Amino acid sequence: MNWCTKCGAFIFLEDAHRCDPQWCVWNPEHDPGHEHARPIHALNAEFAAEKWAEQEDGGGDYTIVSGSPEVVHVKPWGEDGPVQRFRVSGEMVAQYSADEIEE
Repeated sequence: MNWCTKCGAFIFLEDAHRCDPQWCVWNPEHDPGHEHARPIHALNAEFAAEKWAEQEDGGGDYTIVSGSPEVVHVKPWGEDGPVQRFRVSGEMVAQYSADEIEE
């Protein structure tokens, strides 16, 4: 398997891969400035906020998917552009499977 060392995406065709833009994403309740923001590669700011939530919530406590949405700030990485605000939430989705029993 080939994974991009820069953005972490799976590479299907080496020549066709282009990394998504990098975004600066942070939670202002835990870090009022963006100095400790996590760089996230995503197609747009909304997807960057969703990726942040997936990475942040995946630490084991799952507070976001347990019903505690978080507000995050997002701006293009390395730019002084406007900051966009997103409320990120999630949900646990039940997944079922069936295996045939041969008699």
